[in-house]
Amino acid sequence: MRVVTGTLKGRNIPFKNSAFNQADVTSGKVKESVFSIVGPSINDSWFLDLYGGSGQMGIEAFSRGARVVINERDRRRYSFIRSCVDSFDASDRVTVFNFSDDVCMRYLSKRGFSFNTVFLDPPYIKKWADVSMYGLLLARIGSFGILQSGAQILIQYDSKNILTSVPENFVSVSVHKYGGTSLALFTYTGNQ
Repeated sequence: MRVVTGTLKGRNIPFKNSAFNQADVTSGKVKESVFSIVGPSINDSWFLDLYGGSGQMGIEAFSRGARVVINERDRRRYSFIRSCVDSFDASDRVTVFNFSDDVCMRYLSKRGFSFNTVFLDPPYIKKWADVSMYGLLLARIGSFGILQSGAQILIQYDSKNILTSVPENFVSVSVHKYGGTSLALFTYTGNQ
């Protein structure tokens, strides 16, 4: 996979699914859509990728001018992301953590982080279903106080899912479908 644009345009991220338990990665089409939706506001913003996987979303955000936090729970994937960030000489604007999602959000909250843009691509439930996990995840993120009012939250999920239990302080803006993958955009209106 390659960085699409910005200071690292064309640089390769040598992530191989086979080396990482066949990890699902965001397709190039979905990645381009995420950054098209976010637009130029990414420049000089704070971007959180809570489920880093290959690290490509956070690295793309960095390339486009954001300050970035990438969290990846899996130790091997974390090490891969860390080595990419180091090889791109991005350590001054990209921080990589190896925490569970709750531990990461608690850590960020205690240190006063505040994000304009959040990308969420947790492990999918791949079946037709009403899925409350995403709404519950939004509620948890909101409760940690790490979102700026007006923050954009993008959730990547299986198109067979129906997102439910979304808190009132997250306004659904749009849903985009790309075959078996959907991308939902929410805006955070502040604490309830």
